[in-house]
Amino acid sequence: MSLLALLLIGGFLAAQEPALGPAGQTEWQYDQVIRRKGPPLLGLVLEHNRTQVRITCIRRKPGAPTLLFTDTLPRAEVVELRLLPEEQRKKLIARLEALRRERELLNALTRALDPSDKPPELPADMLELEKTTWPGDEKIQALRYRSTYFELVAATRPEIVQLCAVQLEQIYEAYARLLPARAKEATPTTILLPRSLGDYQSIAKSRGLNLLNPAFYDPQRNQVVCGSDLERLCEERDNIRRHHLQLRADIRARRAELHKIYKGRPPSGLLAPMAEAEKRIALSEEKNGQLLARSRERLFERLYHEAFHAYLGTFVFPGEEYAVPVWLNEGLAQIFETARVEVGELQVGLPEGRRLKAAQAALEKGELPSLRTLLRSGPKEFLVGHDSERLSSDRYYLASWALTHYLAFERRQFSGPALETYVRSLARETDPLEAFRTLVQEPLDVTEGKFHRYVQKLRPDGRVAASEPLESR
Repeated sequence: MSLLALLLIGGFLAAQEPALGPAGQTEWQYDQVIRRKGPPLLGLVLEHNRTQVRITCIRRKPGAPTLLFTDTLPRAEVVELRLLPEEQRKKLIARLEALRRERELLNALTRALDPSDKPPELPADMLELEKTTWPGDEKIQALRYRSTYFELVAATRPEIVQLCAVQLEQIYEAYARLLPARAKEATPTTILLPRSLGDYQSIAKSRGLNLLNPAFYDPQRNQVVCGSDLERLCEERDNIRRHHLQLRADIRARRAELHKIYKGRPPSGLLAPMAEAEKRIALSEEKNGQLLARSRERLFERLYHEAFHAYLGTFVFPGEEYAVPVWLNEGLAQIFETARVEVGELQVGLPEGRRLKAAQAALEKGELPSLRTLLRSGPKEFLVGHDSERLSSDRYYLASWALTHYLAFERRQFSGPALETYVRSLARETDPLEAFRTLVQEPLDVTEGKFHRYVQKLRPDGRVAASEPLESR
């Protein structure tokens, strides 16, 4: 979809925790204000004396941003103050400060990517980018950002590179907390961000890949290549904004001229088309902003997904002693791609609404691959080289997401050494069905029945309908 198609003008202007916890996030410790009425307030007590108590309340829910607000209570309404020990209090203060700086940085970068007439001032401690050339073509200028787990090389505008670098820093830190790195000396993954989707397709074809997927991980080169139309949309947005500036200037000049001709009281019939044109311009810019925001979201989803594959294969389970099955690799990557990251903590656990609805529909129609089929699947079931293969691939992706979600959040199957034991056994060429039976400690038919009931009863808020128990453990 083109931004230009959204330009509307009118009238006379026709121009380190367990692998995955219940919510996938680290538990925070809070001060508590016990009130005479109502539930306790949790957060950081800023001030307390004989007359009042002031607290920054903190609310954290899986899949949602952390909410902060300040509340002041009369001291007479407070029954008890339960303050954290000094060390835990310092840790909470540091987290809140990190959250503030993180939001300040991301907001500044987002405004820089979609600025108003006057671009915002960026924070002084912005991540440093190096000038370089595009791999394999010295004529193309690029920017590089180096980190512990990855090296980002992008042929896009600096604002996009900065924003991607910040998001990748956060997601990799979250990966490391949930699945600690085993290979401490591994080479950082190179993440390539071409200028356009056309450039991405050229890279894929040069490697003998015929993919409809807009991103891929190349384990042989230890590279992630991610395509996006964000650069093109930004360029179109810039052209449209310049046009809108001129249109608004013309409207102001015409309106001033009418006020002069009619001595400050021009007929409403002459003013109405100008007001309507301004509304159309504002609507166009609102829709363009939404299109850009969605493009950014898709870019980060792709980066999170493919970067997880790279992290898992490079830093967690590298080498021939481990064999992570494709269904599990793709299932975890899908869980992570829509996760929210704050101060290095990954909040996962809420089922992604569209996937949940699609998985439930496929299960109801009998189109979800069986457990045995999924456990025996390989890369070819997930690759999409032609439109005719997309439907089958989508079903395998849905099944892998749903099964991984069930094992991770309902059964807590990947905590402790269970996951390592499972992938080690597959590397020894253990039959995939037998390896899975050992993991779940029950017959496959029993697991499949529980898994299907879980999918049927799972709600978008992460709860499971309680009409009947899922487990009898």
